[in-house]
Amino acid sequence: MLGDQITLRRVTEFDDDLLFRWRNEPSTRSMFFSQEEVCWTDHVRWLDCALADTSETLLIGQCRDIPIGVVRFSRGPGGVTVSLTVNPECRNKGYGRKLLEEGISAFRATDHHAVFLAAIKLENLASLKVFEACGFVEDRRDDAAVWLACHAPPAR
Repeated sequence: MLGDQITLRRVTEFDDDLLFRWRNEPSTRSMFFSQEEVCWTDHVRWLDCALADTSETLLIGQCRDIPIGVVRFSRGPGGVTVSLTVNPECRNKGYGRKLLEEGISAFRATDHHAVFLAAIKLENLASLKVFEACGFVEDRRDDAAVWLACHAPPAR
């Protein structure tokens, strides 16, 4: 399956349950800075706001119609913050890197000069490897996180 093409589509309100399950899955939560389980009402409120916010872009990657993860782009004054969640059933198969590469490529089609930023917990070694493989370099770190930046498009 890894050799298969990943397609991207925009997240819609109909993805609420899928994203809710991914967000609250225990190993996923452990890698978020806020590890509390999110209640349904708060999740729906967040998704409605994110979908209405023009500074947010949420894309779901699919492979053979199987949702493999979501990549989120949040535009801010310092750049575009990128976050990635891989479907727990699709982890450790190389999908995270492919999803991030495809997401950045799609985003660059509309914003050629974006500076991408990411904040990753120190213990999230899998995400650190994925982002570094896509051209992100360490900007700074503290006791909890590594901040990464990427100025160039990912190597393909």
